[in-house]
Amino acid sequence: MALPYLRFRIAHPASPLEHLRILDSYWLNTLPLEKKLVQFGSEYIYGLSPGYWFLPNERDLPRHLMKGYGHILRYIFPFAVLGLILAVRNIKSSAYRTTLIALIAAPAGAALVQIGITRSLVLVIPATILIALGIKKTLTWLENRRIPHKALSISLFAVLSLTNFFMLRDVLQNAPTWYQDYGLGGMQYGAGQLFPYIRDYLDEKPESKVILTPGWANGTDIVARFFLGDPLPIQMGSIDGYLYYRQPLDENSLFVMTPDEHQVAVESGKFKDIQIEESLHYPNGEPGFYFVRMVYVDEIDSILAAEKKERLILRSAEVMIDGEAVQVRHSLLDIGEAQHMFDGDPHTLARTFEANPAIVEISYPSPRSISGVSVIIGSTEAEIRAQLYATLNADPIEYIGTFKGTVEQPEVAFDFSHQTTIQFLRLEVRDLHQGEPANVHIWEIRSKE
Repeated sequence: MALPYLRFRIAHPASPLEHLRILDSYWLNTLPLEKKLVQFGSEYIYGLSPGYWFLPNERDLPRHLMKGYGHILRYIFPFAVLGLILAVRNIKSSAYRTTLIALIAAPAGAALVQIGITRSLVLVIPATILIALGIKKTLTWLENRRIPHKALSISLFAVLSLTNFFMLRDVLQNAPTWYQDYGLGGMQYGAGQLFPYIRDYLDEKPESKVILTPGWANGTDIVARFFLGDPLPIQMGSIDGYLYYRQPLDENSLFVMTPDEHQVAVESGKFKDIQIEESLHYPNGEPGFYFVRMVYVDEIDSILAAEKKERLILRSAEVMIDGEAVQVRHSLLDIGEAQHMFDGDPHTLARTFEANPAIVEISYPSPRSISGVSVIIGSTEAEIRAQLYATLNADPIEYIGTFKGTVEQPEVAFDFSHQTTIQFLRLEVRDLHQGEPANVHIWEIRSKE
């Protein structure tokens, strides 16, 4: 049972750690070991608990749940208990022992992050085996009480069939309104209704340029290609792309957006003649998607220019560098925060909202001697400009270099011609493969002494 895992670890030694990092596992946080062990134990026990598997829960995402049901039918819990007792009694048998090992091991992987049904599905296999053992034992006991085998078989088939038909009826009749969150964090409802509607709409009004928001589901563009073909006859994009930069927008432009996005457009003050042409509703009767036409207000250029000027102002933050509180000014970020560039963790990211180059100014509370800087820029090519100030009012010493990061070596080193004592450092990191606006990624900045 362990051989496939060993083979995987040999072939992909870094994958488990990377996956835990993607899932933001508490094992990678700065918690004391005892707290990590306590949390692991708590998650592990929950992943084995009958309450999680046989009773309704509110931990999993709505789209992974059937309201009022456990993940395993609660009425067969006694058979699971009976099967577990049989397995323990026959633990000297390798078949029973293997089933128990699989059961005990099943929640371990999910417990490294958080128990959830998509991470814990492997437990269904040993659980099904134990339930089947319990049912078999019960049927054998009934047969020994002179109940005909055929009658037991027909009864079991009838009970299981009727249960499945009852669940099917419940799903078809009630599932659309079990949960009221139909968006990205909930049911991600709408593909089967929305895309055929868009196709029919384009057949009637082929001159329309349809712009569909992707924020209501995962992989919306892939789902769109399934329904509408490839290349897509529509454009994927949200109203956000029109709020900060002027883009082509005329009477043929048709936005398909959620009510929340419609509210943002109305409240922004950047659009006029906002008209809801069509709407699609969720199963609970609330509006789900609006088909909206609108154009920019007449003074949009001056509005956007004023906002752009405001976004160019550097933001201030206090960060810890080598145990010392340091004042930092930086370009506006849309992912991460200033501390992520100085926390010593090469996996935490700060990304500029639009600035290229990204600007980072560091004011040290006391003079420090450095001979260079290293920056984790990822797999891109960047020009780095460093300006070194002995004091805040001194003339800078400037260094400029072009560097190329790779997936294997995302960190680039910028060595200065000599050791320099400074109190202020200004860095500009320009992505050479993008203009502006652009997202410049910086994972880490380290000074070299």
